[in-house]
Amino acid sequence: MLVEKADGNVRPDLLLVTASGKILHVEIYVRHRVDPIKLEKLKSRGISSVEIDLSKLDWDNRDAWELAILETAPREWLHNARAAKAQQNMEAQAATEARAKQ
Repeated sequence: MLVEKADGNVRPDLLLVTASGKILHVEIYVRHRVDPIKLEKLKSRGISSVEIDLSKLDWDNRDAWELAILETAPREWLHNARAAKAQQNMEAQAATEARAKQ
């Protein structure tokens, strides 16, 4: 795990790299969500990214931080490269099948 390490033209809050080299960007939402420009960069580069919402976390309770980050805080995919690829494949297959019916 790397903290605020640049990955090309994007600097995620956390950069996770698996043993096989897969990359996941983690964005931490405290005051500002990921802006549309950064989101478009993530999507155009095909980078899987998740945002963890810590905006309502009590920052005086340090014990709550770890639990929230690892388990309880709301989180959402900003971009899921695997899901995007599956969507592209389904659309291509549907287009092929539609052409075959003509």
